[in-house]
Amino acid sequence: MAATAADIRDTARKAGDDLRKTTSEAGDEARDAIRDVKVQALNNAEHARQSLGANYEQLKRELDVLRGQLMALGADASEEAKHRLQQGLETLNVRVDRLSHDAQVYGGRKLEDAERLVQERPLTSVLVSFGLGMLFAQFLRR
Repeated sequence: MAATAADIRDTARKAGDDLRKTTSEAGDEARDAIRDVKVQALNNAEHARQSLGANYEQLKRELDVLRGQLMALGADASEEAKHRLQQGLETLNVRVDRLSHDAQVYGGRKLEDAERLVQERPLTSVLVSFGLGMLFAQFLRR
């Protein structure tokens, strides 16, 4: 069975047609696969965009809540500082009153001691007073 040139040509044509058909089908399948991947990528990108938008909105809400909590903490801290300052002022006022009372009592005792000393030694008191008056007068003249 010798193959003739016509048979070889027909076989080559048939193989070329089959190859073109297979190549065309492979190209169609590749285009379909690329189109599917592109559609899937676009869907994924849209889903990611929506998810990102939702996450962004959630983050904004959480930041607003935190901002409110910080403002409340600041107000509480301010109230606490006012309360502590008020307590400190009250404590200081009590101490000043106590020291003032102690000074009045001490001054009263010393005044009584001075009056008693003047009554016990009137001449000495008059001479000391006269001498102090002279000293002050000398200082004031200069």
